[in-house]
Amino acid sequence: MDLDAELEQALADLERNQERIERIQAELNALTLKGSADRGAVTVTVTGDGRFTAVDLHPSVFREHDAYSLGDTVLAAINDAMAQLAAETRQRFGDDFDLDEQRHHHDDDRPEPAW
Repeated sequence: MDLDAELEQALADLERNQERIERIQAELNALTLKGSADRGAVTVTVTGDGRFTAVDLHPSVFREHDAYSLGDTVLAAINDAMAQLAAETRQRFGDDFDLDEQRHHHDDDRPEPAW
């Protein structure tokens, strides 16, 4: 293949990848998920780009929790929302980026525990 053909192919590949990235960004921007804790007493809403847009607290949490345990419960709801976002991202876009394969390579790079 000559240099002009290789350059043309590289530019076509770049354009396809750019379109794919724009499609994925649009899907992520439209995504909204909820995470919860304490049987739904605390609910948080997260967008596909990782921004939290709402924290909803059922009135019962103020009777059942002190400030410290309420903070822990909110964190549990946030972690639940982030886990759901990660799972949804993996499900929707795993094939686009081979996310499971990347995770396995990352896991293989970890050193064995010393114990």
